[in-house]
Amino acid sequence: QEWTGMSEEQAEETYAQLETWFGGSWYRADTDALDDYIDRDGACSGSIYRGMHFSEAEYAAFMENIKPGARMGMNGHNSSWTTDRETAWLFSVNGERNVIIHCVQNKTSAPVSHLSSKGEDEVLAHSKAQWTVLGVREGSNRTEITVIEAEERMST
Repeated sequence: QEWTGMSEEQAEETYAQLETWFGGSWYRADTDALDDYIDRDGACSGSIYRGMHFSEAEYAAFMENIKPGARMGMNGHNSSWTTDRETAWLFSVNGERNVIIHCVQNKTSAPVSHLSSKGEDEVLAHSKAQWTVLGVREGSNRTEITVIEAEERMST
């Protein structure tokens, strides 16, 4: 309530949705409630990171359009990011291909680590957020994508 100006009822519902998100049931959390929280809360300053892992086939499909100047989103879902590079790498190491996305200029994603007991320095991105690819550095099984958050979000 204090951070967002929500009513007590809104704050309780939002907190319940964040708990669903933190509990590993992100696919059941209410996207509209999470997006509203992100819109109301202040953006996390500094760099943020997202760790992802893929099979070889998934990686090829993901990377198909990833090149400097391209736009990327998270398929209309909220996404978890972190302010800690090592935490992102830990999330990336469970697949054949490990990817870390480094956002050098976050504009809207909100810090949520103060609401979570996970200790992951978590930052939550809006479901309609987009990022512009600045660069790609590919290794044998490890890729780093550098992005900046785009000014406009995906259209609904």
